[in-house]
Amino acid sequence: MSRRGNCYDNAPMERFWGTLKNELVHHRRYDTREHARREIAEYIEVFYNRQRRHSRLGNCSPAAFAQQWARQQPAASGCNSWRPLLTTGVTFDSGVCC
Repeated sequence: MSRRGNCYDNAPMERFWGTLKNELVHHRRYDTREHARREIAEYIEVFYNRQRRHSRLGNCSPAAFAQQWARQQPAASGCNSWRPLLTTGVTFDSGVCC
């Protein structure tokens, strides 16, 4: 990626910005830049990253996907912290998430 002529290089970010604009920005009028910044940050941190269903995760919210993933992992000895690696093509035994 990141070389001249690669049209897919920026596609994920372009999709995110399009989603942000369609779901939040175009439906509101902000009084100040600070108000806009706070509301956009809240949208990303609270809704987009935790609650919004993502097609790449089998139409699950990231929180539900992480819980499902954690239940399927064997207990790690001496390690209580983990960060799920969200990859494509991950399926669960039940076939349904959320």
